[in-house]
Amino acid sequence: MEDVLPTPPPAVKESFTSFSTNNIVRLQTSATIEWTSSNYSVQGSKVMYKVSLDNGFFQNVNTDTKCVINDLVPTLTYKGQIKAFVANGDSSVSNFELQSYTGILVFGRTDRAQNQNLIEAYDIHSGELLWKTKVSDYFNTNFFEPVISNDTVFVNANNGSPKLFFALSLKTGYLFYSSINGNSNATGSLTYRSGVIYTTYNTTLSAINTQTGVEIWRKSLNNGLGFNGKPFYNFTTLFCSTTTGISGIKFKLIAMEFSTGNTKWTIDYDGEFNGIGHIENDRIYFATTEGVYCINAENGALIWKRPKDSNFNNGPQLEVVNNKIIVSCSRGLGVFALDKNTGNTIWNYNNPNYLASVVSENNGMVYFNEIGSSFPFNFSLITAINTETGKLIWSKPSNYMFGYFVNGRIYSRSNFISDVESRDAITGNFILKIGNPNNYYTDNRVRFSISIGNKFYEIPPPN
Repeated sequence: MEDVLPTPPPAVKESFTSFSTNNIVRLQTSATIEWTSSNYSVQGSKVMYKVSLDNGFFQNVNTDTKCVINDLVPTLTYKGQIKAFVANGDSSVSNFELQSYTGILVFGRTDRAQNQNLIEAYDIHSGELLWKTKVSDYFNTNFFEPVISNDTVFVNANNGSPKLFFALSLKTGYLFYSSINGNSNATGSLTYRSGVIYTTYNTTLSAINTQTGVEIWRKSLNNGLGFNGKPFYNFTTLFCSTTTGISGIKFKLIAMEFSTGNTKWTIDYDGEFNGIGHIENDRIYFATTEGVYCINAENGALIWKRPKDSNFNNGPQLEVVNNKIIVSCSRGLGVFALDKNTGNTIWNYNNPNYLASVVSENNGMVYFNEIGSSFPFNFSLITAINTETGKLIWSKPSNYMFGYFVNGRIYSRSNFISDVESRDAITGNFILKIGNPNNYYTDNRVRFSISIGNKFYEIPPPN
């Protein structure tokens, strides 16, 4: 009988650990790209990298995880690839995109001298005014909230009564159309998704067709005694927070169908929620005056809650960065980081000052504003701390609030002078001021959006 040899075990396929870009800074004719390192499963193997662009650029960077690319065209967006490889020829790739350097900042402001309300667009690099369009004669404050999608700017405006909704050309300011939506004077929050604008008023949420300005559906969210937050969404569901209740204020988060506004589920929660939730995979993270929540996006089930500490108040805000939730919480607690899987505290940046508008990006830094701890708030700072440790990196005097990180720069709005300033995100150094060259006073708080390439960045409204 012939001996049967045992079947050898299957060969083990060697592999790389995953890696990706974690910081891209695009300048006019150059860009700096950094990425996380990758390891190979064969011990002792040296992992090297190659960087390439779709314009033919190619560079070997050996074992470095950083590459500087020169001779870029400012108006072009580039597709790129980082290849990790070892001597035996095995490789793994990570793709990235370099957005064009050209960019437009759009905001609404009130011209008191002419008693008119305007939408204006500026070049984000030079500060040059590109166009301005009058949208209303009526004087009012704090009611503009532009949203940019491709080549169109959408904005809510208040012409007394009723409420107006406008669509303008991003390139020229030409008014495509205006439509009447709702009968409330309250400011609405706009969210864009796939050809539809979702906008809230003080009692309702509406879906508007962006091609025509026609309302698709309207849903009542509360009994008229509360207010609604800003809509947000994932791939399958639209979400919006609201307050309601006749005897005492109650708070609710509602999950809805995109096409009809029909309710999928609701949850009640404790404390005031500023209405901006952060969704990652199947989880929603949000902060209220009573704590930080993590819930299941499919059914609203609570996964964990981190209860408040003392002085956890005044509209806490959060950002999700890698494995952390970064929260700013007014007085007392300052800024702190939680483990996003458990809610456990990682670090605290304690500060007695009034803090606002925490923002972060995958560049290892967290940004927020500080002002004096009591009225008349006699100083203002913009501060950067380390995302991993919570340690101070820099703090700069600034009378501008509610900053945002875009393509290596911080953009912040003035509380009272209807303009925006930009700063270098790494050093905090001032770059330029955009808008309102005459520095006239107005109580119209600037709400603005930035468009770079095919991406847009929206600045959330103040609480």
